[in-house]
Amino acid sequence: MECRWQPGKSVPQHMDYTLFYWHNGLPQTMQCKHYLQTKGMNTGCLFQSSELEDYTSFNICVNGSLKEDLIMTKYFTLETHNLVKPDPPQRFNLNVSQADKIDMDWELPPGMVPPQCLEYEVQITRDYDLWKTKLIQDEMSFTLHKWNPKHSYCFRIRSKVNILCADDGFWSEWSPYQCVKALERTTEIVLGIAAALIGFVLGMISFILLRNKRLKKKGVVVPCSV
Repeated sequence: MECRWQPGKSVPQHMDYTLFYWHNGLPQTMQCKHYLQTKGMNTGCLFQSSELEDYTSFNICVNGSLKEDLIMTKYFTLETHNLVKPDPPQRFNLNVSQADKIDMDWELPPGMVPPQCLEYEVQITRDYDLWKTKLIQDEMSFTLHKWNPKHSYCFRIRSKVNILCADDGFWSEWSPYQCVKALERTTEIVLGIAAALIGFVLGMISFILLRNKRLKKKGVVVPCSV
């Protein structure tokens, strides 16, 4: 988790900011271990996952000091579960059935969010047109019914902590998309070309046989060709 603050407009460049934090999982108040700096001044803190506690109040105190004076201390309380931005599912599968449907299922995204705390959005596009969104709750699968095999369909997915576990949250980034391509259309084109070639060859054979038959009637000797 990254926490940043904005220094006051009249604060000199040599201001020394410090951040302290505590939550129910700590025996005592702790100071930030990884400060983020702007022009040599502490303007933020980077918290590792081991320093955080799930589903508890996260209390922060930011103060500053100069050699000649102290700066007013600021206190903040954050609910960490409202700040979680999960990863998207890294793997999902597409299965085309014979019942005119595409089944999609996915694995849990990496991270520490419990499965029951996640909801998902699936997006579908046909022939790389506009994306249409479906909200998925309490499941890790989705079925697209009545798909047309003459068109290509692409899918992608993202995740978010649901209302059961957070008052609010952030959607993850979208996963890479996967597509079911219009294979039938390609097959039709190949078959059409093959049929045209066969028709052309049969037409040529018929023409040669008919020509030879006419030449024989006229007494013309037709040389054999290999």
